[in-house]
Amino acid sequence: MTTQCNLSIKQAQFQPVERNSEEKIQQRYDWVQKWHQTDLDFTTNCVFLDESAFHINLKRGMAWSKKGTPAIVTVPTTKANTTSILGAISATGLINVSLRVPKRIKKRKLGSETNAYSTGTVTGHFLSFLKATLDEMDKYPELKGHYLVMDNAPIHSSTDIGNSGRLSRVKSSEISS
Repeated sequence: MTTQCNLSIKQAQFQPVERNSEEKIQQRYDWVQKWHQTDLDFTTNCVFLDESAFHINLKRGMAWSKKGTPAIVTVPTTKANTTSILGAISATGLINVSLRVPKRIKKRKLGSETNAYSTGTVTGHFLSFLKATLDEMDKYPELKGHYLVMDNAPIHSSTDIGNSGRLSRVKSSEISS
């Protein structure tokens, strides 16, 4: 199969049906047309914001092995805490970075009260990071009026962010996936 048909087996990438629907393609086209009508330039007046999560047990989904043998990667059986990193960068350099390490969760007996604590990055964490980034941008007049560019993750599109009041002095642009 690999030599006659020139095919190889790879790890599948799952995409939602809507990803390439006519409506989604039109939304992307409209976004590009709207973008072309602005002064937005990724190399001169944009600050890019994003987050990433990782943990000690994070392993790649693909591995090398000899032909005919399985690719086995040993991993610890304990679950590691996930650490999140938030970053803001522009063409001129790094503006802000924040590391979020989750609190240790104490195991409690059944029936006792437990405090619900989010282990991931939530809107409140992103909003705090955004405010700190804007404070840092205020220190540099050349960053005034820059666009904030972020993906369409749910924590970026919360109404709390739009209502924060601080975004009125910066331009915001969301990249559609």
